[in-house]
Formats: sequence, C-alpha cells, structure tokens
Amino acid sequence: MKYSTYLITLIFSVSMLSACGWHLRGSGESVSIQQAIYLEGKSGNVYSALNNTLERRELLKPLTQADIQLVILDERFERRTVAQDNQAQTTQYQLTLSVDYEILDTQSLPLTSVSTAEITRYFTFDQNAVTSADKEEQSLRKEMVQQVTQQILQRVIFLSKQTNP
Repeated sequence: MKYSTYLITLIFSVSMLSACGWHLRGSGESVSIQQAIYLEGKSGNVYSALNNTLERRELLKPLTQADIQLVILDERFERRTVAQDNQAQTTQYQLTLSVDYEILDTQSLPLTSVSTAEITRYFTFDQNAVTSADKEEQSLRKEMVQQVTQQILQRVIFLSKQTNP
C-alpha cells in the first residue's frame, strides 16, 4: 500500500512539474531557426558557441548557400571590482560580456545596424576559497556566453521572420 501511494505521488509530482513549464536551467534550447546562416568575424568564445550551435543544428552554410550572414565584429569581457572589505580586498566582482554583431542579407546589405548583445553578472569573491571562486567565475563566464549566444540567435530569428513572412 505504501509503495503504491509513493508511486502515485511520484508520478503526480513529475507530471505537475512537466506541465507547469518549469525546466532546469540550461535544459533545452528555445531557439528554432529555419534559415541557413553564414557565420564570419572575430573568433572568440561567443563565435565558437555560435559556430557549434549552428553546426549541431546543420544550419551553418557557406556564403553561397546562406539565407542570412551573421558577422561577429567584437567580443569584450570585463571584470570590475564592485565591493571591498575594510582591508581593501575585493569581495564582489561585476562580469560583463559584450558582443558587437551585424546581420546581413544574401547581398551583404545590412538588415540591422551594428548591434550589441550584452549581459552582466555579479559574484562574491572569497579570499579564503580562491579555487572555488575561480571555478564559480569560469562557470559564470560559460553561462554568460550561452546567454549572449541565445540573444543573438533570437535576433536572427526575429529578423528572418520580418524579411520572410
């Protein structure tokens, strides 16, 4: 009896979580692109993430076969101190990732002016746990790259819907 009650409770909980739209962070990719994309520009973490995403979805094409050109112009990562303790040691950092990009049509005419995708995160730095603080920063950087990549792809989707209704 207890086993069946436990099983019913488990099934109910799982079905409720799946029905309410709750998902683990980073689970699934919400971007659905229908057009072939040519990617060019300055290499960096965001360029690599875009390249991998488009390649995995088989949307990365040569210029002659592409519907849209995505040009990564510049990628900047800044780390800035935002808080210090009474010994003037850093206790909190602000991380900012900015990427300048341009979206062009098949004739290399701009669909938008140069745009910037930017994301900012804060993290607490513990002098007594430098290794874990470095791991946290690296994890935040990876997450920021993925989020900026998603921002750029969302813009590509929006523009492709505008140009091809």
